Amino acid sequence: MHMRIVLALAIFVGTWCAAGAAHADKRVALLIGNARYQNATALINPPNDVSGMKAALNQAGFTVIQPENDLSRQGMVQALRAFETQAATADVAVIYYSGHGMELNGINYLLPVDARLATDRDVEDEAVTLDRVLRSLEGASRLKLVILDACRNNPFLPRMGRSNSNRAVSRGLARAEPASTNTLIAYSAAAGTVAADGNGLNSPFTASLIKRIIEPGIDVRIMLGNVRDDVMADTGNQQQPFVNGSLGGGVLSLMAAPAQAGAPPATDALFGEASQIWPTLRGSTDMGELETFRRRYANTFFGELADKRIKELSALATTKTVPSVIPQTAPDPGPVQKQAAAVPPVRPAVPPPETECDRLAASPLDPDRVGAGVLFGQIDAARAVAACNGGLQQYPGTKRLLFQYGRTLDAAKRHAEAFATYQQAFAAGSLAAAHNLAFLYREGTGVPRDYAEAMRWFRKAADGGYANSYVSIGYLYELGLGVPRDYAEAMRWYRQGADRGDVESHANIALLYEGGKGVKRDFAEALRWYQKAADLGDTNSLASLASYYNNGRGTVKNPVEAANYAFKALERGSEFELNELLTNAKAWSPRFHSEMLLKLKARGYYNGPVTASFNEQARSALRKLAGR
Repeated sequence: MHMRIVLALAIFVGTWCAAGAAHADKRVALLIGNARYQNATALINPPNDVSGMKAALNQAGFTVIQPENDLSRQGMVQALRAFETQAATADVAVIYYSGHGMELNGINYLLPVDARLATDRDVEDEAVTLDRVLRSLEGASRLKLVILDACRNNPFLPRMGRSNSNRAVSRGLARAEPASTNTLIAYSAAAGTVAADGNGLNSPFTASLIKRIIEPGIDVRIMLGNVRDDVMADTGNQQQPFVNGSLGGGVLSLMAAPAQAGAPPATDALFGEASQIWPTLRGSTDMGELETFRRRYANTFFGELADKRIKELSALATTKTVPSVIPQTAPDPGPVQKQAAAVPPVRPAVPPPETECDRLAASPLDPDRVGAGVLFGQIDAARAVAACNGGLQQYPGTKRLLFQYGRTLDAAKRHAEAFATYQQAFAAGSLAAAHNLAFLYREGTGVPRDYAEAMRWFRKAADGGYANSYVSIGYLYELGLGVPRDYAEAMRWYRQGADRGDVESHANIALLYEGGKGVKRDFAEALRWYQKAADLGDTNSLASLASYYNNGRGTVKNPVEAANYAFKALERGSEFELNELLTNAKAWSPRFHSEMLLKLKARGYYNGPVTASFNEQARSALRKLAGR
């Protein structure tokens, strides 16, 4: 849809979609994401959860949003104390927490990143009680809401010493009724059960929250009920969120509802308009469309995204021109592809809501996705093909559904149909489809392998800002596939991918510094980039960090830190790390071996002696830790 049509719709909508109950009240939020635990396995998603919640609450019009990540106990107390001042004069106050939590004797605790919890007696001194969190909301007059995505499996429990057998320590959090009026506590899982951290950018609980919070006019109690339904559906009824507390009568929503006809457009109405239009423009390269959008929605979160997109396109236009790739003639796609490609896509004005196709086949890397997405290898092809086919019958021409349908056909090894469907999706505006077409050419899947054609499609996706295509282009330059080998050009593309948050780009930059390819060999710089990649969830980078600290490469030797990273890599199923420890044991220091054995004992995988080498029982424990 061209911008002039989009704005015509927006102006029409604006004549009746003002925020009649526009939130003139003061609404404030404190968001805490604890991920990098110093004495336990790190979590992947809390920083993403905080970022997503910040964007959602921003869109909902919260006046103060205070995001915090990786807080010590002192840091958590200070953040709560500072937030009390904001909540004291607020109508609505929200505290959101993503991280580890636990219950001891019926009391719920949130765990700071510096918690050690050697024994149950340490919990009260090293953790923060839920009651302390609730006290920070006391001043809010209409709604005090605590949201806890803190029921993840507690890594401290297996190794925690017990000073008193009567002190009950359980999984998850306990059901707790708030004493204060107008207070709700939303838990990510039922009492005594654990919640998933998730395989996508967000946990299942928070992914649904981000989506549901911005639904206009929905009472907060119904909104949280919808979140419960989403999570149960996404986890096969394995995780059931619940809510404690009570509110008075009347509707209390976090996102304003549309008002009566004739009211002037208001900020909340603009949020609603922009949230519907932006997904159709986020990959646009038309500066005129983007500039028009930015002017109309200048004071919204989406106006900021448009401004960022305009700056990205301007930067790309002024960077050094990449040596052009001469495209070769593409292979005949065959009758199926030709027939599909000849059908002009019908692009809906407003993207549809989440469908079963989204839940089964969305890509975590697709900027158009709805929901967290699933990895390609985890797609249930039979179910997903049927779901996406049904989704397209209901919402024909939707670019994200077309791409996801192509992805399911690809997973089902129906490559000719996948090729044709990706072409349709790209014609409808899907950058992810362009990337996947490039991948088919690069790997020779369903079409003859053609690196030049792969480069051409990767460039199409990258020109639209698709982050993962930058690393793919860099990879072709690094290996000289379809283009002359050029490490400097590879580094340039990797850096652009890293700037856009692509995990693989960070790891590839580390590899270039490690090998001295196109840059002076610099192990300290490689270590820094491996750390960035590991922080974003890259398992192989955890294994590299373990080796660096074990050997003192780019840093001082630190076998304890090496064991921490190796343990995390194995926990995430790193086959590389497992093979390294089982077949190359002499490369690891004696202290490293003993530290690994201590960790295995603490987690209940090993009950043998702590020595300076691995015996067969230890090797078996390593395999169990890695899920082998």
